[in-house]
Amino acid sequence: MVRIPEPDTHPRVMAYLSNCLKEFHPSMRRDLIDHCDMLILSLFANGQSYNLMNIYSDKSHMAALLPAEEAASLPPFIYMGGDFNIHSQEWDGGHRGHPGVATQFLNTVAELGLQQAPFVNLGPTFYPRIQGFRSTVIELVFVQPDQTLTAQGESDHIPLTTILSISADSGALPCRALKADREEQIRFVRVIEGEFAIKVDKHTPLDTPDQIDAVVQAIADLFSAAWETCSREVTITMQ
Repeated sequence: MVRIPEPDTHPRVMAYLSNCLKEFHPSMRRDLIDHCDMLILSLFANGQSYNLMNIYSDKSHMAALLPAEEAASLPPFIYMGGDFNIHSQEWDGGHRGHPGVATQFLNTVAELGLQQAPFVNLGPTFYPRIQGFRSTVIELVFVQPDQTLTAQGESDHIPLTTILSISADSGALPCRALKADREEQIRFVRVIEGEFAIKVDKHTPLDTPDQIDAVVQAIADLFSAAWETCSREVTITMQ
């Protein structure tokens, strides 16, 4: 998935999706934020969405700061990661200082309900190929608490791998239903008809609240028993 770039430009954020995720109906959410350096991906399961954000931020920090403008209207996220190009001693032990843009960025992260994911193997995430330039930490990942992160790779930008807990349950719900068969539906109605008058007559006269409650409960029990007799258990999936 990738947003079509402007003429004479190249995309800097994209998502590669495995076919095993198709049951989650993955969707690129340009309705939430439509920016060439930001990609929001939503997975759907169990009646809710799992939202992930991929960011590339240039020296102007546009993509890193844009979520701050939209945070109030954005849904909860389980992941935000990318090349943020923001230097801070908060995540880079070799850097001294914490600029205002880093503070603003972390405030946005907190507003989205995320926190910085600690690397399992600590170290720089960017090794410059230019002689004399210092290795730094500019690739970051932010997740909800209790997630796991590892880093590995040989690129000048170290690939980061994040393991997120998303239920593989496709939302299948067991319930009872009548067969899509007219004869079965008629049978269900006749079971009720055969007992309905008997249940009502048994509790007449209906002169007091207690007598009315009794016949209402008897009718409810009748419907319940007929349903258990005529219906069968099925599984409805969220497709």
